[in-house]
Amino acid sequence: MKLLLLTICSLVLFACQSEDAASNRPDIEIEAPREEPIQNSTGEFIAKIISLNENNAVVLAEDLSGYPNGAEISVSLPAGEDWETGDVVRIEYEGGFMESDPMQINQKSVEKIE
Repeated sequence: MKLLLLTICSLVLFACQSEDAASNRPDIEIEAPREEPIQNSTGEFIAKIISLNENNAVVLAEDLSGYPNGAEISVSLPAGEDWETGDVVRIEYEGGFMESDPMQINQKSVEKIE
């Protein structure tokens, strides 16, 4: 009986102490993450056209940093040129790569390399 009474008193004191400790804690404010400005990076790569659909193509960029097995990228081709599967092109882009299948970019220019 004394053991039961001692256990109950201990639990009550522990519960009161926990509540006081919680009320004495300083309020913690959580800051929202800061958004870093998006930098307009530009770059270029060489690729080979692997499929054509009117003025759009999917190219394979084999020497693209971060993609050891190459990357398929969707691009728009300028009208007025004869494009064929197997043509090698230089593509200039701005910003990052959109991870889709095939990947997409904000291209600035596409030119055929003779």
